[in-house]
Amino acid sequence: MLDEQLKGWNNGNIEQFMEGYVKDSSVRFITDKRVKTSWQEITDSYKKNYPNKDAMGKLSFHRDEVRWVNEIAHIAQVIGRWEVIQKHKAEKSPSGSMIQNGKPMVNKFVEPNAPSFDTLSGRFSLIFVGTPNGPKIQIDHTW
Repeated sequence: MLDEQLKGWNNGNIEQFMEGYVKDSSVRFITDKRVKTSWQEITDSYKKNYPNKDAMGKLSFHRDEVRWVNEIAHIAQVIGRWEVIQKHKAEKSPSGSMIQNGKPMVNKFVEPNAPSFDTLSGRFSLIFVGTPNGPKIQIDHTW
């Protein structure tokens, strides 16, 4: 299921990515900022923060541990790391010098407007539950 999420994300398809989540009121998405309590709220947040394929970048997961919480009830936990690599374009300041992330670029060998990349990363703990449509994320704690 995580591989299907990666395909959706890396194709710029948030709806396909969101197929990995339970679509009922039990779903939770927990970050250091807040708790989202519905599938639609999670989806809307992703669409707002990642409005297009370029903003979404390339996502990868690194699974550190997969374990059964309750095998009979089909509840499992996946602990791992995520990484998003996004294209970042250098811009010219009003004075004409090259800037990137608000700072003057010091590498004189970088071509103007040449793409560079920003890497976002963090950790996750996912609780999966078995559903008639396969395993789905019920609780996503991402930081």
